[in-house]
Amino acid sequence: MIAKKELGRTQGPSTPQPIASGNYMTNDDHWISRLLELAARHAHLGVSADLASLTRDELRGVYRFLMRIEETA
Repeated sequence: MIAKKELGRTQGPSTPQPIASGNYMTNDDHWISRLLELAARHAHLGVSADLASLTRDELRGVYRFLMRIEETA
């Protein structure tokens, strides 16, 4: 069976996208709530005000940055 294409994308099951550390982030949104917790905990960095204007990929980058800060603290 040939997969249907819509706007140049093949439809099918979504796969997790690899990130720099080798971990995979799925389409689950649990990391977004964790991002908000981390942003509140590190409010002195000033990222909380900018979160609403960031793309999903940029949010993932901020999430990884804040996670690394947490790991080293």
